[in-house]
Amino acid sequence: MFDSNRETFGIGVDVENVSRFAKSDIVKNVSFLHRVFTEEELACCVNRKLQAQQLAMRFAGKEAIFKALSSICLTKLGYHDIQIISNERSVPSITIQKDGFAGIYIYLSFSHTHDLAIAFAIARRLLGTK
Repeated sequence: MFDSNRETFGIGVDVENVSRFAKSDIVKNVSFLHRVFTEEELACCVNRKLQAQQLAMRFAGKEAIFKALSSICLTKLGYHDIQIISNERSVPSITIQKDGFAGIYIYLSFSHTHDLAIAFAIARRLLGTK
């Protein structure tokens, strides 16, 4: 249960066109992929049947997380500071790889159609943590 005296939270959502991550665009924009995704994220997405959808979902996830964190005044993250890896049940697991984010919990849900990917994030911070 949310207790405003002990915690605060923010929400964020993002929608991306899957076509941005189509194979032809990926080949042209390899540097973009390496700026945005960690090696582990790329390994999870590349050579999969729905590669473009997987990449678009993770990009939307990172953007949704940025929005959720900014609503609780946490803005000093880059794309590589957030890693989104799905487990064997396709549930996303988020790791923030930067100091100063202890006590921050991120909940993420994402989905896709053939053309669109969407992500919804909730960032929860326990007050008294830095």
